[in-house]
Amino acid sequence: MKRLTSIVLWVTLWPALGMAQSLGYVDADTPGEAVGMMQTTQLTARVMREQCGNRFPELALEIDANLAKWQTQEAAAIRKSNFHWGEMVKKDASLAKQIPIVEASIRKGLAAVSEMPGEAGTKAFSQVCRQHFAALAAGAWRVRTPNAYKYLDAAP
Repeated sequence: MKRLTSIVLWVTLWPALGMAQSLGYVDADTPGEAVGMMQTTQLTARVMREQCGNRFPELALEIDANLAKWQTQEAAAIRKSNFHWGEMVKKDASLAKQIPIVEASIRKGLAAVSEMPGEAGTKAFSQVCRQHFAALAAGAWRVRTPNAYKYLDAAP
């Protein structure tokens, strides 16, 4: 469980903040980790959409279009992940308790960028918002974490 939590945080949060480009990406070693990674990717997108939309309403159309493109492209992987996450939670209800912890970590990481003072902070956070959703739409996660998608693609 601890490995799953750290993987999902690393895979979704740090790239969202633009820090992982030189550090590489952690990929799934098991189908369960792949499910957790997709769940966290969805959670990160939801939180970032909210935070970015509140701070930069002029980016809302671009963000929504990129999010919708990703959701359409990865509909099967998302659907499978949602199903298997539900099954995992049925077997171990403590997994559901991880969601608020992961969400708080995502919010904390975003706050570190969004609360940077001055114009540089505003520009950096705007860039994080745009890049995160553009990367989703471009299929970057399928390239960065091929094992996670391999597991999800192969899942029933």
